[in-house]
Amino acid sequence: MERAEIETALKNYQGLFHKVLHVSRVYPFSPDYEDYFQQLQLAFFQRCLTREEVNLPEMFRYLCWQVRDHQRKNLRQQKIKERSYDRYQEPINNPEAESQLKLFLTINWPKLSRGEQIFLKERWLAGRSIQEIADQYQVSRSTIFYWRKQLAKRLGSYFYED
Repeated sequence: MERAEIETALKNYQGLFHKVLHVSRVYPFSPDYEDYFQQLQLAFFQRCLTREEVNLPEMFRYLCWQVRDHQRKNLRQQKIKERSYDRYQEPINNPEAESQLKLFLTINWPKLSRGEQIFLKERWLAGRSIQEIADQYQVSRSTIFYWRKQLAKRLGSYFYED
């Protein structure tokens, strides 16, 4: 195909791109929608350079695979970021904040849920990773993240009240 033909094909097949994104659960309100759309156009363009004709069902499957591959890569990168964030989280270096935290824990320890207490004890005091805590207490990683989120809500409301 020539360049002019490919450009008209890109315009003609925009509905296909939108359908592929919809099937792959990437919706127009998603912040990554435009990125995926452009990647589909590039994949379509590259595929058209190597083929003479556009076989619609084959092209649809190919584009779906391209989006799913990109989604898997993004998910893998996100998990790596989470692991590195958990592993290298900085300790508190502010003495005033540390004293406030100790006061908060002294007063509110009985009010914390069992999970929040476990998270504080194992993660902050013992320095264990999320996976180690999950293995020790036989819960999922998402449960540990939930405990962390609930604790952050409590700490945030304690430290940042107006």
